[in-house]
Amino acid sequence: MKKNGISRTLLRMTVMPLIMLGVVITIFSIFAIRASLEESIQRELQNYAHMIADNMDTLYPGDYAMIQKDDTLILSKGDVLITDNDLLISWKRNTNVDFTIFYQDTRVLTTVVDHTGTLIVGTKASYQLKEDVLNHEQDLFYDNLKVGDTMFYGYYLPLYNNDNKCIGMIAALMPKELVYRLVIRAILPILLLTIIVMMFVGIWTKRHADIFLSILDKLRLSLCRAAKGELSNTVSPDVLSRKDEFSDMGYSIIEMQKSLRELIEQDPLTKLFNRRSGQAHLQKAFERYQEENRVFYVALGDIDHFKIFNDLHGHACGDVVLQSMAQLMQETAKFGCHVIRWGGEEFLIYMPVTQLEEAAEIMNHLIDQIRNKIVVYEGEGLSVTMTFGLCSCENAATLDDLIIEVDDLLYEGKKNGRNQLVVHEP
Repeated sequence: MKKNGISRTLLRMTVMPLIMLGVVITIFSIFAIRASLEESIQRELQNYAHMIADNMDTLYPGDYAMIQKDDTLILSKGDVLITDNDLLISWKRNTNVDFTIFYQDTRVLTTVVDHTGTLIVGTKASYQLKEDVLNHEQDLFYDNLKVGDTMFYGYYLPLYNNDNKCIGMIAALMPKELVYRLVIRAILPILLLTIIVMMFVGIWTKRHADIFLSILDKLRLSLCRAAKGELSNTVSPDVLSRKDEFSDMGYSIIEMQKSLRELIEQDPLTKLFNRRSGQAHLQKAFERYQEENRVFYVALGDIDHFKIFNDLHGHACGDVVLQSMAQLMQETAKFGCHVIRWGGEEFLIYMPVTQLEEAAEIMNHLIDQIRNKIVVYEGEGLSVTMTFGLCSCENAATLDDLIIEVDDLLYEGKKNGRNQLVVHEP
């Protein structure tokens, strides 16, 4: 009885603190991961809002206005009447983000629906939104916004005509439910590891109490670092070198860190860098160029007539085309190049080369490979072409200027017939 009592005491001394530690780590991880995701979401929604504003100016030059036609108010941009939500729906399909365009405080185009599935076109923005964004003319991020019947994260951007008069807003919205699911998915490995650690401590505590305490302390430190966002290999070599379950747990933590890095940095469809992480890599490269004059080139391209694949064969076909092009670009653009899924069917390629001829040779070879590539979907061979713009970092004062320059070159290539490379000549 005394021996069993000691065993129970040892179990209480080891398992109970570990349970408390697991709860603390879990709670801290939830808040840390959620805060990290919310920061990332704010940047992404801000980028999407600006992207829509820029795209609307590119697609429909001119000022916004409301006109009346057959007792119906219709939004116009320049000489074009914008009568449906197809463009916003296409953007939502590619980004999983809802979008709304306001004229003054009235929703004239939107992808947000109410509980009946009806688009909430014609509804008004809240008084607070109108006051913050329209009246004060400032773009704002909201982390607890109710639109229709759904709670959102939202980024609101004032909309201006050419006379710099604020005439409305653009909103990029992401449902909060999606973020909650991501937090739960990210926290499950930590919960699982905590449970496994408690089981082993309970089994081995009588004979290996001191060893267990030492190992548990190292694992706890690794989990705490992971919970704080340190996603590099933080597991002690002493734990990894053991040939037992504790080394397995150490490698599981490393895999968990890898999974979290992929969740934050990797595009899930193509396995390429996503735009957020790719832009971070480009910023570092641009800083190296400014400090050490290490020249590099970027190419921005997209798949020609990509919408046809979705319309004729379905979105699953579009996904296959995107994956095939991503794999081909990774295999062809080597020599230290990085391929980034920039958004939708757009891809950006970073090339650490110093000569225009070398960069153009890489891109022309890639375009030839794409032309010769046949994508097979459900037994049917599909031909794909891409248009690229190519530019050196030497042609820009900032990274944003470089992206704008190469995007202009891409637009020029698409305007001139697609299936080509447009190079910024010095």
